[in-house]
Amino acid sequence: MSQKPTKRSPATRALRLFILTIAVGLPLYSIGVWMYQVAPIYRGTAPVVVTVLYLPARILGLVGFVLMFYQFVLSARFSFMESAFTRMELVRKHKTIGKIGFLAILLHGTAMLAYDLFTAGEIWLDLPKTMGLVALVLLSVAVAVAIYWKPLGLSNKQWMRIHRLAYLVFPLAFYHGITLGSTLNTSRPLLGLFYGMTAIYLVILVRRVRKAVSESRRGRKT
Repeated sequence: MSQKPTKRSPATRALRLFILTIAVGLPLYSIGVWMYQVAPIYRGTAPVVVTVLYLPARILGLVGFVLMFYQFVLSARFSFMESAFTRMELVRKHKTIGKIGFLAILLHGTAMLAYDLFTAGEIWLDLPKTMGLVALVLLSVAVAVAIYWKPLGLSNKQWMRIHRLAYLVFPLAFYHGITLGSTLNTSRPLLGLFYGMTAIYLVILVRRVRKAVSESRRGRKT
């Protein structure tokens, strides 16, 4: 027998619509700012390596950062999120958005490295680029473990510990973006938006640390 869908109150439906609107609006706003900035370049006579590698890499980085931020929000167990969506819905969104975000960030890093090779003949790494590359490597490890933890023979606790590498990825990616991001540094509203996401990430991080400390203390008492 098929299970009847759960009826939601008007307030819950309104909250879901509001959250989904914000969730779709943030990446769309990033794309809009990017399109406004690069439209004159595409109408001009820019080299193919710029239009095919460099410019698309910029928007992939922006969208990838936003989607990575969503991962922390989806797993933070905010009461307003859990009142609007079921736990299973949040888990499914977490997995799907995580895969899309990782792909965007991976393509961003690959395209930028390829751009350096085509234009300079070498990959020159300063501190911001190195931080971005380290973030990509850590994120790749976290995603690979999340997908293949069973074939790797890892326990649930082991893969969760490794998956927490993502908490190191976010500040590294933020530093990389605000120091090298051409789109970010030429749009104050977009830059402010990214600072806002980082502030929320810090709130989530503090909540996680406090929870871990509390659980550790309870364990020692037990």
